[in-house]
Amino acid sequence: MARSGTGSNARQRLGEIRNIRDIPQAIRGGSVAPVYLAFGSEQYLLEELTDAIVAALSPDAAARSMNVDMLDGTVTTVEELTSIAETFPMAGNRRVVVVHDPAFLSGAAIPTPVEALQQASDAHDSGNDSRALGLLFVALGLEPVPLDSSEAQLQMAALRADVLTQAPALAAFLDGAAGTFGEMPLPDSTDAVSSASRFSEWLSEGPPPTCTVVLMVRGSVDGRSPLVREIARVGVVADVDSLLSGSGGAASRDTVARFIGKRLNDADRRIASDALAAFRSRTNDDLGRIVDELEKLVAYVGDAEEITLSDVTAAVSDGTSSSVFDLTDALGARDLAKALMCLDDVLKQGEPPLRVHAMLVRQVRMMLQARLLCESGRVLDVAPEMSYGAFSSGVHGKWDAETVRSLPSGAQTNLLKQKPYAAYLAFRQSAKFTTAELLVAYERLIEADEEMKSSGGFGDLSLSRTIERIIRPTGSAG
Repeated sequence: MARSGTGSNARQRLGEIRNIRDIPQAIRGGSVAPVYLAFGSEQYLLEELTDAIVAALSPDAAARSMNVDMLDGTVTTVEELTSIAETFPMAGNRRVVVVHDPAFLSGAAIPTPVEALQQASDAHDSGNDSRALGLLFVALGLEPVPLDSSEAQLQMAALRADVLTQAPALAAFLDGAAGTFGEMPLPDSTDAVSSASRFSEWLSEGPPPTCTVVLMVRGSVDGRSPLVREIARVGVVADVDSLLSGSGGAASRDTVARFIGKRLNDADRRIASDALAAFRSRTNDDLGRIVDELEKLVAYVGDAEEITLSDVTAAVSDGTSSSVFDLTDALGARDLAKALMCLDDVLKQGEPPLRVHAMLVRQVRMMLQARLLCESGRVLDVAPEMSYGAFSSGVHGKWDAETVRSLPSGAQTNLLKQKPYAAYLAFRQSAKFTTAELLVAYERLIEADEEMKSSGGFGDLSLSRTIERIIRPTGSAG
């Protein structure tokens, strides 16, 4: 296929980028590179930047599903990557190939054996058995060999001991691997150094103008390596941790404060200074957790414009006491003992029973929407053991506008308008209930509301009884 790199003017403009948040803006302005490398330890920023780059490169959401490929770099060969990249786009003008943790970049994160096995199971569940087999060999720490060989059997037995301790649900997948993949051809194995050379050569020759490769590395990369230097020459290299580097600890913390402030401003909320200090202490300035906990806080305060210290204390766990969201998680998991313990904990902290009740109503409402969507076939079914990775790549966003409109219009009450992880939890937890059980749960909460408002000081008892009836309804085997 004929190739041509980006023009010198485009490269010059790209080289002037000094802030990683400017990269998507530069793409939308017409400065598009053939390759982008984003790396760093701050995983939330890494994923956010990658998503922003993909959205800028492929702005048509309808065409995006046909022209954007997500690859696991720990098992994808350079030949597979470049072959996909050179495939002509459909119903669009660009093919985008996103490679997570490519093995040919020395700083790429390497999964533990059990993590690799979980990824293999997820790939098998999504129908990608070639990827699943490659990940299985990563988990075993072996070059590809027949699965019925003594070498493979010994490694599988050793891995099984770790699986039983760390992830017992994966034992059945590991035990059945030889039968599942025994007839498949063995994947190719390539050395990381030679792979890096081949990818660097592909870049230097000039990729087709119809494709862009996005490399995402969780961790550091060697900026002195020939490959990284070649990527920097023809494309863009972005260290996401630089967003928080500042000029020292205080500057870094100020950057985090601005990050929190912008998120709350987008949600039309503000936070009191003492509440902000407590919030940052409880989240340890981890951006991924900050985003998750802010979403919970906004849901918790409802229509209130300011988040107070008492709101943070009630909704964000400090690791030593339960929050109201620990309670709703336990309800969704049908863990009665934990749910009652969490309820006792949050009530002792002074949380009003009616506020707790409102959060339980919200949780059941979200689970009910999830169950109805799955049973109607509008959304792919989600099993309780499905990983977040499998959900985000195979389920989230795979619904049409009509499905979104079928739910309440408000962002706070529409499951499909929630952040991906919040939606994942609701879908996964809903799989532990039937639609009938969730409808009854909603009725029980309505009854509890009436009882709490009429009985005065017996809200604690009413809540505990209602939680028990939801988790273990009459006639249930428990």
